[in-house]
Amino acid sequence: MKQFSFANTICLIDGVEVVEWAAGEDAFNMRRRAESFLDVVGVNGDMAVYQTSDQTGEFEVKLMQTSTTNEYLTSRLVAAENGAFVPVSVMFKDLGGNDLGVGTNGYIQKFPEVQRGAGIATQPWLIVIERLDMLLNGADTL
Repeated sequence: MKQFSFANTICLIDGVEVVEWAAGEDAFNMRRRAESFLDVVGVNGDMAVYQTSDQTGEFEVKLMQTSTTNEYLTSRLVAAENGAFVPVSVMFKDLGGNDLGVGTNGYIQKFPEVQRGAGIATQPWLIVIERLDMLLNGADTL
């Protein structure tokens, strides 16, 4: 039997641990932006398959409005908007299930939408990565 707890995960952005995650089933998402393989089918029904070279990815982190990680991400985005070269890297590791995602040469796409109200709001940040490598459920190699 396997079990999962988000308490047994770690996410680092540029080596800084992400803290004060938002509530919900989708506080963290990582995904490739393109298909790994595509196909072409000729008029006679023959198919050819080719591997794409696009390994770009996205990391979405949803934080509580009170998270100090918002301050860190804001400082990185402001620096980039003011002309600094600010490549972003992300690493996510599920210590129990052995899922791993590593992204390099990324950027923060934009400021999150800001909502405030009676409770603690969610701040979603999207980081686009040039190359996303993933191991799911303890695969042997990266």
